[in-house]
Amino acid sequence: MSYLALLRHGQSIWNIENRFTGTIDVGLTAAGCLEIHKAALKIKNYKFNIIFTSYLIRAIHTTKLLFNVLRQTNIKCFYTNAFNERNYGVLQGLNKNNYGQYSKDQIYLWRRSYQARPPLGESLFDTYLRSFMFYQLVVIPYLRNGYNVIIIAHGNSLRALMKGIESINDMNIMNIEIFTCIPIIYYFNEKMCLLKKKVL
Repeated sequence: MSYLALLRHGQSIWNIENRFTGTIDVGLTAAGCLEIHKAALKIKNYKFNIIFTSYLIRAIHTTKLLFNVLRQTNIKCFYTNAFNERNYGVLQGLNKNNYGQYSKDQIYLWRRSYQARPPLGESLFDTYLRSFMFYQLVVIPYLRNGYNVIIIAHGNSLRALMKGIESINDMNIMNIEIFTCIPIIYYFNEKMCLLKKKVL
């Protein structure tokens, strides 16, 4: 039996400022670093062989801080754009409560729905296509061969993975929220059937 851990990065500066971050590189807050330390303690008894993380600095810093605490050795780390946060287009950098020319309902639709795409940005469906395809082509073979994997990424790329792993429908995915630094563990058998899910 192998397991997969999903972990959203620690709180970022723009998280605390309530801004659309998307593909913009921003650093972690002090509270975010503390979250990472707490997450490491929650998974200290799990042994990982492979790490996948995005190319965004908040995920990279989370990865480094997490494994500085865990002190696990002989772990291979891979970086991929497939797990980058979705591109919020014209919304990136804006405060989530400052709707400007857009209505509150329109902003909610862009943020939470599966198909809606903000101007110049990606939908969750777009994010799903790149994230879940990479998961199927690259991550699953490791899991199938008995490796334990952790993916450190972002709210929407992880929502996209959860949709595929748990077969969540297009409507229900709107209600899924991924909180910073809360480990989610999936256990699979040798045929990659999902056996159970645990939120730590």
